[in-house]
Parts: sequence; C-alpha cells; structure tokens
Amino acid sequence: MPKRDKVLSALGLNVRKNREAREFTQEKLSEKSGFGITSHQLGDAEFGEIVESRIVEGW
Repeated sequence: MPKRDKVLSALGLNVRKNREAREFTQEKLSEKSGFGITSHQLGDAEFGEIVESRIVEGW
C-alpha cells in the first residue's frame, strides 16, 4: 500500500489545481510533461502517494 506524505500531498494538490485550471486531463498532462510518467503515476502524485523512487534524466 502506498504511503502518503504531507509535503507531497500539498504539492500534488497544487499540481491538480493547476492541471484542472488549464482543463487538462491527467493523460494530457502526463503526455505534455516530458517526464515520461503515466497518468496513473500522475494521479498517485496528485494524492501525495509514494509508490517508488524514480530518477528522471536531466535532473
């Protein structure tokens, strides 16, 4: 079961609010992000869930 983190939950809420303000679906944002994440991973992030650590190239 994924763990929830308070800081990541706050960050995820901001991502969700901005995504919705732009009328993007999770699928559209995941495609446009350039991070190579799925809409499912984005949904997890919006709820502050820690599923796995991930290294993103270029960071």
